[in-house]
Amino acid sequence: MKGQGRKAARAAALLAAIVACSRGPSPSPAASLSPSPAAAASAAAAVPDANRALPQPLPDVAARVNGRPIATKAVSSIVEPALQIGRVPRERRAEAYRQTLDQLVLRELVLQEAAARRVVPEEAAVEQDYRQARGQFKSDQDWTRFLSGAGFDAKSFRGELRARRIVDAVVRQEAERRAAAVSVAEARAFYDQNPALFAAGERVRASHILLRVPEGAGPDVRQAQKAKAESALARVRKGEDFAAVAREVSQDPGSAPRGGDLGLFGKGQMVPAFEQAAFALPPGQVSDLVESPFGFHIIKVQERLPAGKVDFDSVKDQVKDRLAQKAVNDFVQGLKAKAKIETYL
Repeated sequence: MKGQGRKAARAAALLAAIVACSRGPSPSPAASLSPSPAAAASAAAAVPDANRALPQPLPDVAARVNGRPIATKAVSSIVEPALQIGRVPRERRAEAYRQTLDQLVLRELVLQEAAARRVVPEEAAVEQDYRQARGQFKSDQDWTRFLSGAGFDAKSFRGELRARRIVDAVVRQEAERRAAAVSVAEARAFYDQNPALFAAGERVRASHILLRVPEGAGPDVRQAQKAKAESALARVRKGEDFAAVAREVSQDPGSAPRGGDLGLFGKGQMVPAFEQAAFALPPGQVSDLVESPFGFHIIKVQERLPAGKVDFDSVKDQVKDRLAQKAVNDFVQGLKAKAKIETYL
């Protein structure tokens, strides 16, 4: 990835995982950038008494951040579906509630900072996000069912999309500012001091085309998305440029503008079905349809790299981004330190 904007996007990734709290479907085949109740429960285990009993009944307000309330139903709408499908063990319900609330608190802090900076999203972009999400459902009934299950109606879902855009804008502002301040010397020092971080296993560089199937979608939606994926695969098989097709039809907003490019990744970074297919492909070959929890993928591998230590020049930008990530995270923690936060869970 070249250019300051793309570097800033990578630098923002870690913080986005914390603050871009999304109750909608996740578009990425890799680990979701939405707050994960399962990860929340795991992380909360390090917090003393994190699994103490929740108050009964649950209060209407889970927390106040500088006086602004965070509704308990916002936490419940993330945690309870994960409990129902077994993603979070029932005995860790309280942990998941508290860690998810902490993520929502961080997001609220960034939204408040955005208001102070008068950051507003382009409404055309919000509507584009809405249409893309709505387009994955065949009927109004299916769409309404999805919104209701995620705790939204059409108006509040647009509000959620708007909030995501606002948070992303603030994070990117900070990431660009802080990434530009990291020197090559600082990056080299970090590289030399952390050799274990750069001992890489086998890796592949791959691109993909994704036709998403939202969690809970009916068989009609699944079949329609599969048909679209088969059509895209047929175009690639007939010789159309993979990147061009990805930019046109892929529903992964993170990679589609880059022609589906996912960069280098190792084992354990993608969901199992995707990883198995990618590591089985020789360079230059395109996969058949691969189904994962995110939908249907078409994968093309550009190159494979054997296990070994990664040389500094190949990871220099990523190291600088990592240092910028810490700086951005420190920025958010600074907002937290200055805030008045009252929690009721």
